[in-house]
Amino acid sequence: MASNEPSDVYFDWSDSYGGGISDAAKSCKGMPKITQCADRETDRVRRWDDWTWILRIRGERPITVTIYRDGELKCEETTDDEMTMFQLTIRDVTKEDKGWYTLEVENERGTVSIDRELKVVR
Repeated sequence: MASNEPSDVYFDWSDSYGGGISDAAKSCKGMPKITQCADRETDRVRRWDDWTWILRIRGERPITVTIYRDGELKCEETTDDEMTMFQLTIRDVTKEDKGWYTLEVENERGTVSIDRELKVVR
């Protein structure tokens, strides 16, 4: 099944818990922050495998998450939800999915962003 188009991007939100208590209420104040993310800049993923990027996003809601690939808009989502763990997934990665991804987080108090390179290998 060959494809000349990049794969779809999926968003998923969840809450993180510590000691049985949700951190959502204390995490949804102020400027947006990306407070937990893998420390590598590049992920190597085999073709047809899934690529997942997980990070914690804090800040006042509503909050908008925008994904760019090589500077072009891929998708965007706005949420009022207090969930803090964000997961971006590209299923069945193809060679067309390779490139630099920018995740931009924005609320009425500001904007932050983080970059990640996706390399597709055989």
